[in-house]
Amino acid sequence: ACGSVEGMRVPGSFPGATEIPVQFDDLMKAFAARVGLPSVDRDAGGRCWFQTEDNVALQCFSPTRGTVILEGVVGSLPEEEPKAAEWLKRLMQLNLPRLQARQEVLTVDREKRQLVLCRQWLAEEKTLEDFVLVAESFMNALEWWQKQAAGSLAPPPPAGSFLFTR
Repeated sequence: ACGSVEGMRVPGSFPGATEIPVQFDDLMKAFAARVGLPSVDRDAGGRCWFQTEDNVALQCFSPTRGTVILEGVVGSLPEEEPKAAEWLKRLMQLNLPRLQARQEVLTVDREKRQLVLCRQWLAEEKTLEDFVLVAESFMNALEWWQKQAAGSLAPPPPAGSFLFTR
């Protein structure tokens, strides 16, 4: 089993029903069913893996009670440092306008030389359906970032352009 995410609750199906704690395995199975995967792949550390036909791979794990972390590799850093710096700069410029509206975070795994998209999901008073919707949104965002990372080095946005809007 992948583990427990105690503190997460599934509302009862009728008035007066008691709430039942949701297990991490239940979250993973619900998401697998939603995206049409027959099973959930797990590694020795209890991390669960999902991969779509489009090679979008999502990793989920529960480091502490009530928390689920979603991660996915956006792309590998170019080998040459000047190209890697330019690649990261371009992706970070794309990331800035998204910071207010999205809950995903881009980070660099220096050991593996990869750009990784991460999101934390806190279970408090949320449902299985909430997790499935967040995981689907994360997979869509991951696919979008992978397409951006695979693209040619497009010029950055014009200087002086506003990055945040209200």
